[in-house]
Amino acid sequence: MTVLFKKVPIQYVCIGIFFAFMFWQQFCIIFNTQSPTYLMTTTKIEIPVEAHVRKYLVTLYGPEHIAGKKSTIGLEVINSLTRNYEKPEKWIGPQYKYTVWIPEFYFNKNGHTIKRNNLQHLGVCLGIQFDLAMCMFLDLQVGRGHKAWPSLKEYLLFYNITEDDVKVETLYKVYQRHCKGPIKTKKKAVAA
Repeated sequence: MTVLFKKVPIQYVCIGIFFAFMFWQQFCIIFNTQSPTYLMTTTKIEIPVEAHVRKYLVTLYGPEHIAGKKSTIGLEVINSLTRNYEKPEKWIGPQYKYTVWIPEFYFNKNGHTIKRNNLQHLGVCLGIQFDLAMCMFLDLQVGRGHKAWPSLKEYLLFYNITEDDVKVETLYKVYQRHCKGPIKTKKKAVAA
């Protein structure tokens, strides 16, 4: 019978456990999972967004995002932090919120709150980011010779956005405004 495990000194076992723990923390940070030790040192910011923008962000970043300087949302949230506390007022705006966690380092360095106007501004910016990503996708699809309407429906299906969240006609009009003219002329220009 072969021996599967040799006697290993306790120092090597402790070092192995330490590196396994460090790997787990890095995994949780990278993939936005909730590590209990990491979330104990963070604060929560909720950005008001529309329903379809929230589904877009959940698909891109996960249900919650940990702010850092390597993501667009994280960078904008960190730059908007302030130490001034503002009295909460009755909230008027989108009823959906996207949660961003602020790590302790940025909490101590930049502040712990974001002004209400800045939060609304962030929500609008995230909506614009969705519109630009959608228009870029549709530009690529129209450039390949596909029709814009089915491509738009495919895009919305990928992000699990339904007709209850936003009307397809509304987003199609956004794309028409982006094209600055009829989409057929854009198709012909790409084909030529």
